[in-house]
Amino acid sequence: MPKGLMLELKGVSHCTASPLSPSPLKKRSFLSNELHAAVELPRPQTTLNCPAPSNRLQLFRLEKRKSYRKQAEKIRRDQLSSCMFEVRQLLPQKYQATNLSKEATVAAAYACIVELKEEEDRKTQIVKDLEAQLYAEILLRLHEA
Repeated sequence: MPKGLMLELKGVSHCTASPLSPSPLKKRSFLSNELHAAVELPRPQTTLNCPAPSNRLQLFRLEKRKSYRKQAEKIRRDQLSSCMFEVRQLLPQKYQATNLSKEATVAAAYACIVELKEEEDRKTQIVKDLEAQLYAEILLRLHEA
């Protein structure tokens, strides 16, 4: 005989009964606000014992921490999705598709950034060349005068 029986209240598991429990595990159902006869349920394969009072506090804290982490992770995912949406909106038309995945969005953003950097380098070189021509022309005019 197992150490205890798993008690169920409306389908939610609770703590176990002691081995000295006089009645086997029973589940009650409600239909039209009438209590029907109890139905015998099979004994569970594994049993859980009620936690000691100090363990209950630890379990409460653990559940609270899990809940907090779950909420924090959801906020992180929502922020990431929001940022991905904003990045998609900033991409030039040639990089945009109807439904870019996160990976495709990052790859398109990278390609766009590389292209912009190359364009900046080309324009910087053009400006340097024009400045050099201007200084050369100024020096030539000063030398002639």
